[in-house]
Order: sequence, then C-alpha cells, then structure tokens
Amino acid sequence: MSVSFLHLADLHIGLRITRFDESVAKKLREARLLALDNALKIAREKNVAFILICGDLFDDNTISLVDAQRVYDMLKGKPMPVYVLPGNHDPYCAGSVWQRPPWGNTEGTSIRVLSKREPVALEIGVTLYPCPVMQKTSREDPTEWISANNGPQNTIRIGLAHGSVMDRETLPEDDHPIPVDAAESLGLDYLALGHWHAQKLFQDSRGAKRMAYPGTHEQMNFGKGSGFSVGWAAYASDPDREEFRGSSKGRALLVQIQSLGAVPIVQPVETGQYIWSDEALELTDENFAATFTQIAQRKNQERQLLRLTLAGTLSAENRLKLEGFQDMLNRYLWHELDTDELGWNPTDEELEETVGHGVLGEVLRKIKGKLENEPTNDERLKIEKAIFVLYRLARELSP
Repeated sequence: MSVSFLHLADLHIGLRITRFDESVAKKLREARLLALDNALKIAREKNVAFILICGDLFDDNTISLVDAQRVYDMLKGKPMPVYVLPGNHDPYCAGSVWQRPPWGNTEGTSIRVLSKREPVALEIGVTLYPCPVMQKTSREDPTEWISANNGPQNTIRIGLAHGSVMDRETLPEDDHPIPVDAAESLGLDYLALGHWHAQKLFQDSRGAKRMAYPGTHEQMNFGKGSGFSVGWAAYASDPDREEFRGSSKGRALLVQIQSLGAVPIVQPVETGQYIWSDEALELTDENFAATFTQIAQRKNQERQLLRLTLAGTLSAENRLKLEGFQDMLNRYLWHELDTDELGWNPTDEELEETVGHGVLGEVLRKIKGKLENEPTNDERLKIEKAIFVLYRLARELSP
C-alpha cells in the first residue's frame, strides 16, 4: 500500500507584479511556468503515483486564455493524475477559470479538478479528501466536512486544503481557518496544505509530521523580514503577514507513505528558476575588495535578483570605486544598491587638495560648518553625502 506523490501549492500563474520594469516582470511571470515544468520533471523521475496542487494554481480567476491554455497543455498528458484544488485566489465560483475553456472539460486528460467536498477513491488504495475554496475569504473551517469514518475504509487517507493553520491567536479568523490538529483529529495520514508561501510542517501529539505547506514552487519576493514590495498582494484581511512575505526558495514536497498509518516521509525538492537575495553588508576599507570580488564572482548572476544595503565607512578612494561596482551589478537579472547608510572618511588634506580654495572650497567650508551644530545621524549622513558629491565634482573638473 506504499504511495509517493508530489505536493505543490500557490503557483500563482499569471501574477501581476509592478515593482520591476516590464522586461524583468515578464521573465518572473515566465519563471513560474518553467518552475512548474521542473516540478513535472521531478514527478516523472521519482515515478510518483500522482501530483497534488493545493490551491492558487492561478493568481486569480481573470487569468488570460493564453496562460490558462498553456498550463492546461502542460498538465493534460501526464503519466500520472494531477489533482488540482481551487484556492482563495482562484476559488470555484460562478465565472471561475474552472468553468471556462479549456478547464471546463478535463475528461480524457490526466487533470482532475477537485471542486466537490466528497471522498475520491483511487484504485491504488488511497482516498483523497478535497476541501475546495468557494470564496476569497471565509470563517469556516474548510476541513470540517471530513470525518474519521467517511470514505472507503482501510485506505491511506490524504486531505487537501487551502487556508491558514490556526497555530497562534494573532492570525485572522476569516482566512479559511484550519485547526492545528486537523490531520490527527480527522484520521488523515497526511493533510496537504496550500495558502502560506513558506514551507512549514506541523507535528501532531505523537510528534508525527502529517500536515505541511510546501511553500511556493517559484520564489515571488525577497522573503521574511524584507520591507521590499513587488507590487503583489495576497487575498487576505492581513496581506502583509510573514506567511506571504516569507516566500520559499522555490520548492515542492516529495511525500512517501509506506503503509496505512505510517508517518509520512517528507522531502523538499528544488523547483525554482530565480534566486532572490536581500543582503545587508558592513563595509570597511579592509574588507572592501574581498567583499565585491566575491559578489562579482558569484555563479548564475543572470538568474539572481539582488538587493544590497551597504553600511560602514570608507575612504574617499574606495567610495568612488562603488560607481564601477554598480556597473558590474548589471550582470544580474535585477539589482538595487542602497548606500544611504554608507559613510566615508576623507582626510582634511584629501579634501583641500582636491576641492581647492576657490568657489568649491568655499562651498565645502559652508557644508562642513553644519557638522559643528551636533547634527542627528540622519543629518550627518546627508552632510557627508553632500561633501562626497562636491569631492567627486572637483575630481571630475580637475585637469
């Protein structure tokens, strides 16, 4: 009765992001399809019995016919069934993508859209318990219809649900709440979850991990703790929660259940195309060259989105070298360099020799005079920036 399957969720095909220019945004949208193809290749290589997509295959129900058809064509002829659960971004409701061509009729294909809350018995000794989402928000537990006794007996029981596991009191109550002990209380061998964008597994009272979010199959933001917005928002009453900003690194879960009642073996597998890196670096003159040599020599730069926040204090010479470093960053798919917290520490001799004693020298003295008024840290950084701009201008004007 052993079974293995691939667990995916939150693919958000067709997502709209506005923070990047169109050339980058187009590549990020296409990457979600390429990552799906990666997942399908893994499913074939591992010879899984079926694939579960636990909600939000599409970013919304207004998905274009072109994208809907592309995904349909990718999934329709697979050697194993692909079970697709509607989520809160693509709920099963009037006018949804599931009721329009080509998804309105999947008969004769490997696709099975799970639009009803009823057991689905498989010939391999497995019963699925789907919990399709019918609306964007709800206070109802989507797994409530399942009981320990419904469906065929003596089969491996696998639930599929899309919502928030209520593992703490601060979570909103209208985000399709799922009890933290749902798998155990409902007699499920595994509860395949979707909705949260970071991978997370939950233990039952015996320490067995029978509930899991796989995270997104392709990363879609810089992750937990980042204040950077890509212009995409979750359909939730609290869309800025870490559950949606803590995007996974592009993964699915390979799950094996060796027998009825056995603890699932859950293994993350890499599916993602692009690497999102949000880094804060403290620079000194001593580590300056080594730091940027390492960044310049990273592999797969064309597949990386890189945010660098620089802090510390540099000499005038190294501060000027940063401009050349920014040109190197153009090798990356996308980059952003924040130097607002980066200071520089030129000697008085360097400044006077470069700026001179003419008009620029007089401007320099007025700017430096502001340092005598005990400025705040933010004011000091602005003054240092102004001095650096003046210093750079003087260098450019010097014969």
